[in-house]
Amino acid sequence: YSIVYLLTVQVKKMDSRFSFVSVGVILLLLLVQISTINTMVFRKDGYTGKEEVIHEEKVDVPDISTRFSGGDGSATNPYQITDVYQLQAMKNDLSAHYVLVNDIDASATGSWNWGLGFEPIGDSSNNFTGSFDGRNHTITGLYINRPSTDYVGLFGYMGSGGCVRNVDLIDVDVTGGWYVGGLVGENHGTVVNCSATGSVSGSGNLVGGLVGWNYGTVVNCHNNMSVTGRGEVGGLVGRNYGCLLY
Repeated sequence: YSIVYLLTVQVKKMDSRFSFVSVGVILLLLLVQISTINTMVFRKDGYTGKEEVIHEEKVDVPDISTRFSGGDGSATNPYQITDVYQLQAMKNDLSAHYVLVNDIDASATGSWNWGLGFEPIGDSSNNFTGSFDGRNHTITGLYINRPSTDYVGLFGYMGSGGCVRNVDLIDVDVTGGWYVGGLVGENHGTVVNCSATGSVSGSGNLVGGLVGWNYGTVVNCHNNMSVTGRGEVGGLVGRNYGCLLY
């Protein structure tokens, strides 16, 4: 409205010889201002080739519609994961079976989802009940920053029958609310031969380096983590109601 008012004032003040010139200049300035206001940052996603328009700052929104590198998700022919985008895509099928084919660099998650990072796989309403076999590979640089979200970790909530095994998390940076772990927020399944390094932080209780709250079984796991929380904080498990075997 201020620009339209300025245009009106300029037309009234200028004589007929300069009115059209003045109007032209102001319209040009108006176009420049609109262009500036609507300037957006475009990202070329190297993985999908898809362009996205991002307001105000560069933000990476992962495309998880991609197919896996192999497999059909069954127990005998699990989906094959070769990159961090496919790792995130596990959220689309929480009862499927997965394997890592190689080490995963997850450092890109630091810029995902407006700073929230990786979205945990499964929650209290929709549990992860499939299986994940890391085949002794590593996942490095996983970033999750969701201090107001409960059930946070690579796997937010693993239900009965779910299993995670043979994976090492390196230099993770995980922040959540309650039920926070580097690998699993709340576990009702089985975690076997896993480890983690980095830091885990919770704004609430039940925070563990590997598992926040364990109702299931944790076997032959270890970690070297900095762990902070309000209460019920543990190096390996925040609180245990299940079975820990070494």
